[in-house]
Amino acid sequence: MIPVEFERVELREGRGVIWPAWTAQHDGPPFRLPVWVGEHEAALVQIAAEGLRSPRPLTIDVLRQVLLAFDLRLEGAAITAARDGLLHAELTVGSGTRRRTIDCRPSDALALALRERAPIAVAPDVARAQGVPPA
Repeated sequence: MIPVEFERVELREGRGVIWPAWTAQHDGPPFRLPVWVGEHEAALVQIAAEGLRSPRPLTIDVLRQVLLAFDLRLEGAAITAARDGLLHAELTVGSGTRRRTIDCRPSDALALALRERAPIAVAPDVARAQGVPPA
């Protein structure tokens, strides 16, 4: 897996695009990964990135509370595959020596990882196939 950092969210043509980008820890070619999402998903990622809070819990806040209630910790999020025009992601959660991966949408993985300040990664084959050069 290639570690990435959140770069920004943009709105384009009524959709959102989330831009994670390579980090200096990656010794391969630099890349950015466009993650196309709906406007609402883009807004949630932006809220998480900026550390903003809502008067009522957002979905990522509810998920965070569920993890805490079961003494689980988000260890990381990863964009793991690109199939049939869709990106796939996983969350890794753990407690002690137990680890589990949970399939999820990339926007949810990125939003929760940003909220929890957990590491984000991209599978090398996804970076090669879907990544674009830095702007």
